[in-house]
Amino acid sequence: MFFRLKVEGEDYVPASNGVIFASNHISLLDPPVIGIATTRELNYLAKAELFDQSILGWIITGLNAFPVKRGGIDRNALKKMVGLLRRGKALLLFPEGTRSKRGELGRAKSGVGMLALKTETPVVPVHISGSKSFFRVALGREKMWVKFGQPLLPADFRLSADHRCDYQLLVQQVMSKIKTLAQEKEFPRDCC
Repeated sequence: MFFRLKVEGEDYVPASNGVIFASNHISLLDPPVIGIATTRELNYLAKAELFDQSILGWIITGLNAFPVKRGGIDRNALKKMVGLLRRGKALLLFPEGTRSKRGELGRAKSGVGMLALKTETPVVPVHISGSKSFFRVALGREKMWVKFGQPLLPADFRLSADHRCDYQLLVQQVMSKIKTLAQEKEFPRDCC
């Protein structure tokens, strides 16, 4: 109630089994807000430097975050994600790999596609808005919105002998779906 959070598309969220939620990323509030918007318990990555700060590291670990080293392939983080998905857990990822300062969708990395295809896990596109305007939301001038889209199934993206092309194709479709969710009429124009 305090954040005036509006959630749409909850019926697209699988109730069980491994699932990847792939969202745009505009604020540090995105992981907990998306976590509140779904009935699934989410696990998510956070840059390793955040875990060096004792209180913040302790808090985000308690919220199911685990560290990832940026700037290359972090094999430990990859193993953790694969294990979580194979055990039927939900994982929140941001395909762009970082927050967008202007709120626009940027170029996505192929990691979401690779992870989805390797684990045969569906990907639910998610669009969040309003989380960057915390004070406007707290003052009741703006709402936070989370919208879930129809899951993309990895079986639909095994199209070539080159797996890297398949990874990229899947993540491009995810980003296209996120963009479509942002443009749908239910979102007020001033928050997208």
